[in-house]
Amino acid sequence: MTIGEMSRLGVTPSLGPGVPIAPGENTDDLDIQEYTDPEHNPMIPHALVLAPGLVIHSIYNGYWFWGRPSIVELWQDLRAISSNVRPDWDLSTPGLRARWDAGDYAPFHGWNKRAGPPTPRP
Repeated sequence: MTIGEMSRLGVTPSLGPGVPIAPGENTDDLDIQEYTDPEHNPMIPHALVLAPGLVIHSIYNGYWFWGRPSIVELWQDLRAISSNVRPDWDLSTPGLRARWDAGDYAPFHGWNKRAGPPTPRP
């Protein structure tokens, strides 16, 4: 996706400091201005973890180093999101094995898109 396409969709790529939130966006409405430095007027960076449907799962206030999400925190967030949206996350879910044995691969991520049934193990 090009930057122009992202802009038309209202998505702003991460281009580093000094890039506006979105073209023409009034940052006063976002209430993310760091009020302790009126001379430079910096904005407090935020990281959003989004679930499917652009639902906000987590918000990290990126103020200094300790406010930014670590790899472990992002991993935990994505793990929680995946466990909520993937029916095959827990293979011990009642009825899931019966569906597999019956050849119904729809709840198993990616299996319903394969050309044929899985190859049985010897």
